[in-house]
Amino acid sequence: MARDYDRDRVLELVGDDFRFRGLFTCGACGARPIRIWSYAAGEFGTVTTSFPGKIRAHARRMRRLYARARRSRDAAFVKGALTPYTADLCLLNRCNDGFRLVRAALRRGELARRSPFESHRSAANICAL
Repeated sequence: MARDYDRDRVLELVGDDFRFRGLFTCGACGARPIRIWSYAAGEFGTVTTSFPGKIRAHARRMRRLYARARRSRDAAFVKGALTPYTADLCLLNRCNDGFRLVRAALRRGELARRSPFESHRSAANICAL
């Protein structure tokens, strides 16, 4: 949706960061981190970190999604929910908190399970974190 969120008379567009599509799970299995663009002078620019309130709200939704996915024990959904939550935390300069969650999920075996819909690159990408 395009709106002037900060009332500076420049439209911002809120969407998903598609660079994460299929990176840790199948492309359709998970949400993606928030991404906000600004449109000015005929060009789009990324301004996500200028909107910490929007990032926090998105992170809360991703945290709830991750909690539900953990209860379902479906590997694709666990990975698909943990990824955007961790990325949102990093956007808020809280990467340590996000990676602590990833390490805990690894210890519990949540990220070792494979889903039939999972990308073949998923395991290598998680280890790269």
